[in-house]
Amino acid sequence: MSDRDIATAFRSKVVFMKSWKPASMPSNRDRLELYALHKQSVSGDAPSSFASSASSAERAKYNAWRTKSGLATSESMKLYLQESDRQIRVYGSKTTTPAFSNATATNGPVNGRSSSASIASEDSTCTTPRGIAAIPLLCAAAGESRPAYLRRMSQTPAEAAWWARQEALCGESTSSLAAFPETLVIFLAKLVEMLSLASGNAVLRALLWPLHNSLLSLWVMAIASITLFDGVWKIVLVLIWGARRMGISLDQIWKDLSLLVSSIHSACEPHQAITCRLVGLALLPATYTVSLLDKWFSSTTLASVALVALLTTNLWYFVFLLPWVSFLMLWAAMLAGFSFAVIEFAGA
Repeated sequence: MSDRDIATAFRSKVVFMKSWKPASMPSNRDRLELYALHKQSVSGDAPSSFASSASSAERAKYNAWRTKSGLATSESMKLYLQESDRQIRVYGSKTTTPAFSNATATNGPVNGRSSSASIASEDSTCTTPRGIAAIPLLCAAAGESRPAYLRRMSQTPAEAAWWARQEALCGESTSSLAAFPETLVIFLAKLVEMLSLASGNAVLRALLWPLHNSLLSLWVMAIASITLFDGVWKIVLVLIWGARRMGISLDQIWKDLSLLVSSIHSACEPHQAITCRLVGLALLPATYTVSLLDKWFSSTTLASVALVALLTTNLWYFVFLLPWVSFLMLWAAMLAGFSFAVIEFAGA
């Protein structure tokens, strides 16, 4: 997809979002995320200085904008389109919302088989899995600085806890096996957040800050892994029973996988938090496998068979290695937390 096409889709989405009436009020963090992506798209990087007399609301907007520094215009536009679709899906609408293609949030067509325009013409609804759509937001949240985290914890009442309102984004229900990895991460994060809010102690909160950010990144890992295997399972069912009986085509499954590949590759970019980049690197072998198979095979069926075979023979990577990486990340976060606690205690 060309930069001109991205800019056109971006302008159309901005016009729509100005008139959008959500069925439920978006959270402040979601509104700031959309604001920051819009500002980065139209104005580039935020200035290095900010008026000390600015209100808390203006400062919050500025800090959100600063988190997007380094993003190219086209990339921030793509992320704006993806985040807008995610919020429309999460918060609903009081009126019927026109369809916008989520493919504008990708890095282009997969092996030239489809473009955002063709996707939009094939499907009149937003089809991006909500887990994939949430990855850019989770990566942005994982970049929260220690002062910002401490300030947010000091201003957040227990009943407004962020993690307490989260739920698994993959799987048919929160009790399904597919939702288990996410549910486990969210459960651990709830405990961390509850302890942080209940303590009221800046030193303890500084200790828990790296753990909070690491759990956000591990949530991205859980979403990506489950989405990948859900796509592979759907491929198996389509190959056995056919697209008509399953109600989904191989092309649509590969479109979703291409969105996942794009999201994971963006998590590895230099402006992302170090935990997100580590998770992205851990998942790169799988995402590169998807990209290479899509490039090598002109037939979607052959690419699908090869993907199923390769991921099945490398299942150990996801069952043993990724959990071990997750454990090491949490352990490193705890060690780093002790260092930041000492810094906070010393008043540095």
